[in-house]
Amino acid sequence: MKPWYILCSLLVLVLMGCQSESFTLNEDITQIEVIDLGEVSPSPEVYQSGQGEVIKKITNQKEIEEIIKEIEGAKVSSLKTSNISLPMYKVRFIQNDNLILTLGYYPADEEREQSSLIDLEKDLLYTTKSPLMLIE
Repeated sequence: MKPWYILCSLLVLVLMGCQSESFTLNEDITQIEVIDLGEVSPSPEVYQSGQGEVIKKITNQKEIEEIIKEIEGAKVSSLKTSNISLPMYKVRFIQNDNLILTLGYYPADEEREQSSLIDLEKDLLYTTKSPLMLIE
């Protein structure tokens, strides 16, 4: 009986270690806003203020679901030992006028083939498989 208990305990520990930090939203998002902070590599103060111009509002539910699905399938990297510049864009996920989540946004460009989103609260970077076309 004792070996069975030890085996089960080890299995639980292994499974807990395999949990991923994948992107999930438990709320139904009704709008996505993209904000241009106005600086290529904003200072932490400018980034935290979130003050900027809303350059895109997405309210089409199908488009919102496609964006969220793409982020959910993104490659997740830890930022705990990284030193990267802050993005000049933010993406706000909104449910009926309530702000649910804000992520920093690095669009695909000449330097990067995929889009990336940064969650500073969790120290995670989500790199999508396909570019997100959130800015024009």
